[in-house]
Amino acid sequence: MKCLLVAAVLGLLVACPAVGQQGTQYQTKAMTPAQIDAQMAKAKKYEFELAPDGGLIDARMREIEPWDLAAYLNNNALDKDGYLILWVTSKSAPLNTIQDTIRPIGAYGFTKIVVRVRPGETPTPPARNPTAQKIAVIQGKPIPASLIAGERFPDLAGRPAPLRPGPLPRGVRYKFGSDADMVAAAQLAWSRLMEGKVSDGPLFAQNVMVEEGAWKSLKGAGQVSPELGKSETVLGQFGPGPATRFEERLVTREEDKTALESALRNLIVSDGGGGIRAMKTQEMAAWWPFTSFDISEPTLVLQTRNGGHLLILVFDGHHIVAVDDLAGLRSL
Repeated sequence: MKCLLVAAVLGLLVACPAVGQQGTQYQTKAMTPAQIDAQMAKAKKYEFELAPDGGLIDARMREIEPWDLAAYLNNNALDKDGYLILWVTSKSAPLNTIQDTIRPIGAYGFTKIVVRVRPGETPTPPARNPTAQKIAVIQGKPIPASLIAGERFPDLAGRPAPLRPGPLPRGVRYKFGSDADMVAAAQLAWSRLMEGKVSDGPLFAQNVMVEEGAWKSLKGAGQVSPELGKSETVLGQFGPGPATRFEERLVTREEDKTALESALRNLIVSDGGGGIRAMKTQEMAAWWPFTSFDISEPTLVLQTRNGGHLLILVFDGHHIVAVDDLAGLRSL
């Protein structure tokens, strides 16, 4: 769920835009040079070189710093439907540090961002498989129907009051789902995590991400094995100073999902049980910098009774696809 970094081809890391304000969601796709050239053949293209400090160098060899990119794009009125090509050289900033460069590009509205290595160049860090000759294409699409602060909520009379979110804070986009889906998600979470029942079908989706906050809480409480799931490390920049590294876990095996469910239940029980509800305003504001995607229902908060945990449960349909813990993020 987090859109801070996305694993790209050749073992490199490419920053994924944090563009919730524009309602754009991104995914990374690998293409060969021939495939992307054919796709871009008749399209408008804008080519830049990635600078050593993470900014961009345009065709006139002018360097645009990340904080000047928004003004540059607006002043030059670039066509948002075109392709924005970022050429990587041996002098370019490492791709796992350019989130502040990608962010204003996505916020401007570009949905096709191509990251490719100039022929004969070796990027930093070096590729694990230099013979693959693949190109990373960051492809975006608008998320319809998301609301921002001040916009009118839909009629929520069909759901209990605890499942109605608080007013949206500035900068956060929120997509409402159906009342029935919110109720069903809350009932499943309650049955499995609060009552410990196992007869309601799968709790988790095929792949479930244990985000940094939840992993920190579970690991700190000794509830999970350090070997649970596949380790994912991402990089986030929150204001000045060095970037923060996040450790997450991608859980795919059924036995790991069973262990994760048990560990979450133990975490809840050890803090006195709790309750399930929609997100409050301050929780959305606190979680938003760590996710950057629109918050889409069903998304619920499981607050433990003694206040030790604020578990965020993100559903895709009728299964949890991500879990985080605001309590675990507070010390970052």
